[in-house]
Amino acid sequence: MRVAIIAICMFVLAGCFGSSSVLMLKEYNPTTQISSHKSVLINSISDTRANQSIVATITDSKGSVEHSIMLGASLKDIFAKALKEQLRASGVTNGRDIIVDIEIAEFSANLSGYSGENLKGKSKVIIKIKKDDTTITKTISQPQSKYVLLPRVAEFEPFITDMLNDMVLSSTKAILAN
Repeated sequence: MRVAIIAICMFVLAGCFGSSSVLMLKEYNPTTQISSHKSVLINSISDTRANQSIVATITDSKGSVEHSIMLGASLKDIFAKALKEQLRASGVTNGRDIIVDIEIAEFSANLSGYSGENLKGKSKVIIKIKKDDTTITKTISQPQSKYVLLPRVAEFEPFITDMLNDMVLSSTKAILAN
């Protein structure tokens, strides 16, 4: 009987400490700080990261991964939907004046330790913009960091959301600058 009670307690405790490794991000809320009347076709968006399923990790002081965090949907799909919403909110119509191909080359965050800016993230997007006979390639890279008190999976939701929002706004500005 005692063994059964101990086993049940361990099972319950394991459930309490084993936090979810899937992040569900809120819907993107476009801003209206950019205004344009251009016609843009998002030709392709590809995710070329080595591990497309993991967007963040929690590591110990030696750098060993203690927990991996994934998104509830693919980063490519989340980014594509957000970018299209931002372009639409900026007055952009669907057309062929500007043809855009985007590569998500990097998007990751890591939480390690308890001091300094212990939550760090980086994103890198390569944008190929074709207008008439000219092709311009722009690289947007944004490192971010902040301090969080406890190494918890929940700390990633606002941080990843901010990284994604910054990536969408910067991509929109780069596309519309042409």
